[in-house]
Amino acid sequence: MRTLYNILFTILFLLSSPSYFLRMLRRGNWRRGFRERFGQYSTRTKQAITNRQVLWLHAVSVGEVNVCTQLIAALEPRLPNLKILVSTTTSTGMAELQKKLPSTSRKYTTD
Repeated sequence: MRTLYNILFTILFLLSSPSYFLRMLRRGNWRRGFRERFGQYSTRTKQAITNRQVLWLHAVSVGEVNVCTQLIAALEPRLPNLKILVSTTTSTGMAELQKKLPSTSRKYTTD
């Protein structure tokens, strides 16, 4: 069953990938953070979360970005040593996240 799933996934991925790439090109600014979508993070991000208490939040929509910023505001006073890493699915979500967080937003977000 797993082999069938892997074969079907590969075929469907290859068939659908051109439409995804066209959408990314039309939307623009697709290069920023592209490698992160495949789990390849910068050395700075890896070092920031290694051997530390880290809370990783993932926001898919802009609404979830809003909830993440509220959660961060509530957690910061209670857990000052906690590292918070926020990832998003879209570049729009990341832009909204960086806009809503304080000027120290690099503390929270991935590159």
